[in-house]
Amino acid sequence: MKQQLEFFQWTRTNILHLLDQLTEGQLNQIPPGHNNNIIWHAGHVHFAQQYLVYHLSGLPMDLPDGFLDKYVSGSRPESHVNSEEINSIGSLLQKYKNRMSEDFSQGKFKNYLGFKDRYFNVEYEFTDWESSFGYNNIHEAAHLGYMRAMAITIQGVAP
Repeated sequence: MKQQLEFFQWTRTNILHLLDQLTEGQLNQIPPGHNNNIIWHAGHVHFAQQYLVYHLSGLPMDLPDGFLDKYVSGSRPESHVNSEEINSIGSLLQKYKNRMSEDFSQGKFKNYLGFKDRYFNVEYEFTDWESSFGYNNIHEAAHLGYMRAMAITIQGVAP
């Protein structure tokens, strides 16, 4: 599990670095061929991590008011995300980059409710925290890839 926690932190570090390299306008831009923008992806990975790891473990989710509706799977950006909300998303990503390890060390992830999902063409049932956390890592890395591709489209180079 130590390595899975490190993978999580590496991905979060890369997401945070990407957010720091782009302007508010760039984070809100939806490139041709995409349905969402970079800041939506950043908010979505926080929502998904809170759901997959915390909620399904019977723990409270740390989501600001209205966050779920804006960043749940299937949602799309409906308005410009201002710098205050961008900073809030960045703060949440940073907070849980480290908190996840602390919560694991404290034994907070004892119960798991179970969850079924599709990862592209494969359906999988998560029956324990460890498998859900591993899936969360894959999910965040995939979204980091989308975010980097968008940044290249917007900037012409990878940040």
